[in-house]
Amino acid sequence: MKKLQKLVGHGFRSMGRHRLRCFFMMLGTFVGVAALTVVVALGQGTRQEVMGRIDRMFSGSSILLSSGAMGMGGGPRDAPSNTLTLEDLAALEASVDGILTWDPMQMAGAREVIWNGNSSEVRIMGHSERAEVVWNRGVSRGSFLTESDVASSARVALVGETLATEVFGDTDPIGEQIRIGTVPFDVVGVLAVQGIDPHGWDRDNEVHIPITTMMRRLLNVDYIMSSKIIVAEGVDLEPMVEDIENVLRERHALAEAEPNDFAMITPVQVEAVSY
Repeated sequence: MKKLQKLVGHGFRSMGRHRLRCFFMMLGTFVGVAALTVVVALGQGTRQEVMGRIDRMFSGSSILLSSGAMGMGGGPRDAPSNTLTLEDLAALEASVDGILTWDPMQMAGAREVIWNGNSSEVRIMGHSERAEVVWNRGVSRGSFLTESDVASSARVALVGETLATEVFGDTDPIGEQIRIGTVPFDVVGVLAVQGIDPHGWDRDNEVHIPITTMMRRLLNVDYIMSSKIIVAEGVDLEPMVEDIENVLRERHALAEAEPNDFAMITPVQVEAVSY
C-alpha cells in the first residue's frame, strides 16, 4: 500500500511540474474519445455516405498507384516518395495487358490564389487531360484540360466552385487570369461540383492545372505523387497488380530483398478495410 501511495504521489508531483504537457495529453485523449463517440453515434447512414464517395473514387475497375510504400492497413515504410514518374506509367500502359487509360496526379498543397485583389488559400492539383474520364469529373462550364495543354506545360487552370464563389463573386471566372503564388494562369473552366471527399477535404476548393505545369513551373520536380489506372472490364485485378509490381520493381532496380517503393490500392482492399 505504501508503495502504491508513493507511486501516486510521485505521479501527481510529476503532473504538477509538467502542467502544460499534461493538459495537451488530456486534451488529445478527450478529442480522440469524442471523435470516436461521434463516429459511432452517426452510425450506418454516415458510413454509407462515405462508402458512396469511395465508390465514386473507384468508379469502374481501377487501381490507385502511389509513390512510396504506404499500405491501407499500416503506416509508411522507410521508402522514398519520389520514385514514381510519368515514364513509369507509360511503361505500364505498354507492358501490362488490360490497362485502358491512366491519369497521373501531383499535389502542391495549399497555395495562395489571387485575382483582382481577392485571395484564398487553395489546394493545387496537377492532372492530365485524361482526368475527366479517369476520375469521372468534368467541368460545369468552360473547357477541360487538353492534350496540348499537358504537352506544352500550359499555364491554364480549372477552378472549383467554392473558389469561384469566394474569389470571383458574381464575375464569371472563365477567361480571367489568376496568380498561384507568382505564376499567372488563365482560367479555362470551372470544375463540376464534388463536395467533401472521404478525407474531409472540400474538393470544390481546388485548382487543377496540367500535371507538367505543376511539375516544372510550381514544384520543379520530375516525379509524381500517384496515379489512377483504369482497367478493362472483366480483367482479374490480382494478377494485374502482380504484373504492375514486377514492371515497377524492374524499372526501379529493386533487389529481391528490398521492399516496394510504391503502393497499390484496389476496390477489393478498400471494401475489406471498411468492414
